[in-house]
Parts: sequence; C-alpha cells; structure tokens
Amino acid sequence: MTQIEFESYYLKNSGMTIEEYAEQCKTVPCDCGIPWCEGWRATLTKWDVTEFLSSEEMIAEYLKAAEEENDPEFLEKAREQADLARARLRMNHG
Repeated sequence: MTQIEFESYYLKNSGMTIEEYAEQCKTVPCDCGIPWCEGWRATLTKWDVTEFLSSEEMIAEYLKAAEEENDPEFLEKAREQADLARARLRMNHG
C-alpha cells in the first residue's frame, strides 16, 4: 500500500476531511510487525485531547493505548495530555 492509498483509506474510514487530516495528523512509516499492517500509520500532530479525557478511567485507557503504540514521542505527549486532563478534572470537581 502506498502512502496515498493509506491516507485515502484512513479518510474513508475515519470520517475526517482532507483538511482535518492535514491539520491534525501526519502519515508516518509503521514497522509494528502486525500481519495486517500496511506499513503506514497516522500520528497526531494536534495533541490537545484533554477535553475527551473526562475521567481517570479514560485517562488510564488513553495511556495504555499510547504505550501500545511503541512510539516514545507519542507516549511523552500522551503523558503530558494525561497530566493536563487530570488538572482539568481537579479544577472541574473541586
């Protein structure tokens, strides 16, 4: 699968527009070793996901998924987002 084919497939299945993808994601090579992997993955370039992390359980799930990506940069950003989400939870819940 070429990068263009991957991006077309991703857009079709994610519901994102080309503009949203360009603003929020970047396509990078993937060597995860999963048999059905086509050699590409979309990685976030817009990191503010804290508004979606509305509970400690969601934060834990997000961090677990980030660890499974096996991408140190992504994991570092995910930890920063988790810290921001926890701060937001504390502010909203006293």
